Amino acid sequence: MTITPAELAGLATAPTVSRALDDAARYVADGVIPALCRAVYGSVDPSDYAVIVSAEHTLAWGIALIAAARIIDPAISGAWPDSSWGAERLAVTVGDAHRAVTGWAEGRASLEMAELFRAAAREIREVE
Repeated sequence: MTITPAELAGLATAPTVSRALDDAARYVADGVIPALCRAVYGSVDPSDYAVIVSAEHTLAWGIALIAAARIIDPAISGAWPDSSWGAERLAVTVGDAHRAVTGWAEGRASLEMAELFRAAAREIREVE
């Protein structure tokens, strides 16, 4: 079971997905995945955040990937995660989103990657 982006935004234990995506737009020079790690976890080095990361942080990271992937390919997910999503559906969707975003980012300029994150932040902000 997972929670909706709106429920996640109401928690004090993780950043909102829209804020994480806005922040990631500033860090894209490092690449899309490192930018998301820095925005959600505060670092690109797992040894820096491994002891403090929560399930909510991980969920925010996954939903941020889904939001960005939906801009690239709306077929990635026709719906936002909610309580009906089991762990397998969430994991598969995040995996699909990861592949879509990293594949799209290959050879793209930082400005394009930043715009992708800003567009995804605007979209997810509507459901938070």
